[in-house]
Amino acid sequence: MVNAPEFDLNNPFQLNYESDIRKGTKKYQNELNKMWRNQCINDTYEPGSTFKIVTAAAALEEGVVKLQDSFYCPDIRLLMTGESGWKNH
Repeated sequence: MVNAPEFDLNNPFQLNYESDIRKGTKKYQNELNKMWRNQCINDTYEPGSTFKIVTAAAALEEGVVKLQDSFYCPDIRLLMTGESGWKNH
């Protein structure tokens, strides 16, 4: 899993962009915290996309599909995502 923005592990207390924020201030610490935050393990994701792997593995194991099979899903559902509004899913 990739985490972005990345930071230099050899110099973790330096922001990964040019800034006028002074070191030792609360704002500087907040920027460091944003940079260090691992979104892959701290954010919540809908299980739909991640659970497809489990469903595919079970279908392959049971022999109901083959690796060469393909699937088409014409339906698109829109989900309300809070402040960001609507998104395709």
